[in-house]
Amino acid sequence: MIRKLFTLVICCLLVASCTKGGGSSDDDNNSGSGSGGSTEGAAGERNFTTECGTVIGENLRNPANEREGVDVTITSIASHNVVIVSRDGGQQLVRLRGMRNDIPDFQKTRALNLARQFLGSAILFTDGCATTVSGGGEGVVGELFRASDGTSLSEFLILNNAGDGDATGSCGENLVGVCLAALAEEVQPETGATVSNFLWKPQSDKDGNLVVLLNPFGATIVVNGVTLNSVGPSNGRGTTARANRSGGSFGVNVKIQAFDRQGRFLVWPGGVTEYTIPNGSQRLEF
Repeated sequence: MIRKLFTLVICCLLVASCTKGGGSSDDDNNSGSGSGGSTEGAAGERNFTTECGTVIGENLRNPANEREGVDVTITSIASHNVVIVSRDGGQQLVRLRGMRNDIPDFQKTRALNLARQFLGSAILFTDGCATTVSGGGEGVVGELFRASDGTSLSEFLILNNAGDGDATGSCGENLVGVCLAALAEEVQPETGATVSNFLWKPQSDKDGNLVVLLNPFGATIVVNGVTLNSVGPSNGRGTTARANRSGGSFGVNVKIQAFDRQGRFLVWPGGVTEYTIPNGSQRLEF
């Protein structure tokens, strides 16, 4: 009886072992989206999952398998959507696929600061599609993932209010740009303190150009997408920012935003993160 029981147990173990080893994995062909990061595939390579997928050739993959990428080192950040990588003993410019070029100055600055977290080892997915970047340099279009945790640089920037999507271009931007733009729309801005003691002075006594003053201290002021030059506290207010032209030159229904030192939106009257100046040529304070 004991011998029969022992034989039965051995058979069950063998069946279980064969069933586990004989199955197939469809990780490489999975087209679903995820929250980002990497997982290990059946052959030991990592799979990189994102919200919008990764362009490989003329196809969109999600996840993308590590073996289809290239090991590189991100050595510096050239702009809000262009980085410099080291590969095969040389340097190469990489423009992030589907990332908008014309974004507000504050987002560009924010992107430059945040992207530095990706300096070091990375995985580049590119088909070598050539591009001319701002300033005239030649590079390639692609997607970059941080090697340590599989985080997508493009989606990291967008989810941190430091980028936007763009489907225009001839290097597969149409495959991811719309999704990246939609992802940017979903991002709810993190807010800081409330703006107070505000003054819009269309023509300063110093040079006749616009000057904006407000509290709190050390804010960055953006007017119609243009970042003003912050010059520190003055006249009892923590922030003074100057433009290189008059307030009237900004026209009517001028859009103004403010950000604290952590990059958070400051809140304007009414609980909004963007305030409208009815007429740029008229003084306004509250």
